[in-house]
Amino acid sequence: MRKKKSSTATPFCKVCFKDIRPTSLHAILGKRPYLCHACFVSLSPAYRHFKCDGVPFLSLYDYESGFQSLLFQFKGCFDIELAPIFLEYQLPLLKMRYRNHVVIPAPSSQSHNETRGFNHVVEVFSHLGLPVLPLLEKVGDRKQTDCNLEQRKEVGNYLRLGKKVSLRGKKALFVDDVYTTGSTAKACLKLIASLHPKSIEGLVLAKVIPK
Repeated sequence: MRKKKSSTATPFCKVCFKDIRPTSLHAILGKRPYLCHACFVSLSPAYRHFKCDGVPFLSLYDYESGFQSLLFQFKGCFDIELAPIFLEYQLPLLKMRYRNHVVIPAPSSQSHNETRGFNHVVEVFSHLGLPVLPLLEKVGDRKQTDCNLEQRKEVGNYLRLGKKVSLRGKKALFVDDVYTTGSTAKACLKLIASLHPKSIEGLVLAKVIPK
């Protein structure tokens, strides 16, 4: 009697819901895809290297309408299914570049995490497969998007170390979703530096490019 072949559902894009062709990069890598190439391009991918207070950073996308829309759907509409898509095409490179690092996510207010049911920064960057240390905390529910430039500079007054542990001998990777003025990043880097890591680098999903 012949054995029935096991049927595997055709992978589909979590954004446009179209089937993803098996000839894609993901099939070659033996990985089930979450994002088709067309939707990836719509996110405005752009590797940008820059520094914040002397710390090397890498951003993966430009903060344009396509990225903004999907970030809002993920973060603002609580669509946790979109978490894997943001690192989809860059993951092999990022895993090589940041191997042996520990991930320190930018803080998100506890009330927002409870409302959406997850910490959006942790959900995205946990796909790096690296240890995640949520050491930074927000004091209150102040949102950077509601602040003007001068108020953004005071963000350090609303951040603190939730846990004070030694990072001696460890490579720290600070991660966040969007880099705008750098005020939040600078305040977070200062707190991380106080834990004496071997090195610090930064990785953000998108960077706002001044027009």
